[in-house]
Amino acid sequence: MQSAGDWSLIGCTVSPAFSFDDFELAPRDWMPGHGHP
Repeated sequence: MQSAGDWSLIGCTVSPAFSFDDFELAPRDWMPGHGHP
C-alpha cells in the first residue's frame, strides 16, 4: 500500500472470530497472486 501522506490507517474485519495465535504479517513487498510469502 502506498500512503498518500505521512501515515495510513488500515483495518481488517473478520467473521467468525479470528485468533492471532498463528497470525503472520506478509512481507512489505508481497503482492496478492504472487504465492505464499
